Amino acid sequence: MPFAGRVESIGLIEGQTVIAGQIVARISASDIDAEVAEANTTKGSGVFVINDS
Repeated sequence: MPFAGRVESIGLIEGQTVIAGQIVARISASDIDAEVAEANTTKGSGVFVINDS
């Protein structure tokens, strides 16, 4: 799943062999944490209208 973020570190050197499942970079979670916090504050703020007619 693609998402925007800032790369914190890259744990490889050029030419290094990698294996399936190996972590090759770490992305800062601060951007994602801010989005989650914003989503949680707006959660449940929707207005629902039920039309009985």
